[in-house]
This record gives sequence, C-alpha cells and structure tokens, in this order.
Amino acid sequence: MIEDTDNKISVADLKLEDVLKLYEGRNDGCRCGCLGTYVYAKAMQEEGGKDRGYRVDDDEVVPDSRIEEALERVRDGADRVASDLSEPYGAPCKVATRSGGYFNLPTDGGDCLTVYLREGGRR
Repeated sequence: MIEDTDNKISVADLKLEDVLKLYEGRNDGCRCGCLGTYVYAKAMQEEGGKDRGYRVDDDEVVPDSRIEEALERVRDGADRVASDLSEPYGAPCKVATRSGGYFNLPTDGGDCLTVYLREGGRR
C-alpha cells in the first residue's frame, strides 16, 4: 500500500515527465514481460535502464504521443473503475505518490495498461 499521503499525485495531474514506462499486457501475470510489453519515452531511456538494471534498447522506445495517449486512456478509464491501493497490479488505482507508484487500468479480455511513475515525480 502506498503510504506517502502528503505527496499524492492524482491521475488527472499526470504529465509526460512523470512517466517512467508503460506496460501493456495481461493483468493476471507477474509483469516480468513474458505476458506483455514495456515501452519507454526517449527521455526516460537512460533512467529506465538504471531502474531495471540493464539497458533500454531503441526498439523499446516509443514516441511521446504514445505515452500521452496511454495517459489519456488511464485518465478516461479511472472514472469507470473502483480505486484500491492495497492490491498490487490486480486492482486499478487513482492515486499514487511522487515517490513512485503506478496507475493500473484493466482493459478488455483480462489485459491492462499500467503507467509506472518516476521516483521523485517531476524533477
């Protein structure tokens, strides 16, 4: 559960610079990447590599417009789903913190779109 309640960021406040990476794939998996795909904005390529412990290759980098589109989908979907911060990955959430976190939007067929935030938010 995210405890940093004084430093919340709502899905409505998200900006491109807050996003470390996106995950699109199965919502019932472990998130290792075998059931989905991680992508990064160009500006997050180096930071993403440090976060995961190995280089983010150019084929994992997407245009900023794809990240913005994902943010819009999550914003639009956040009003349709219940909020629950206590279940990692399984439940959608509307609030994370500027010290990290994610927004998970379940989509059709058991899939999801997950927006992972940078540690420290807007630096």
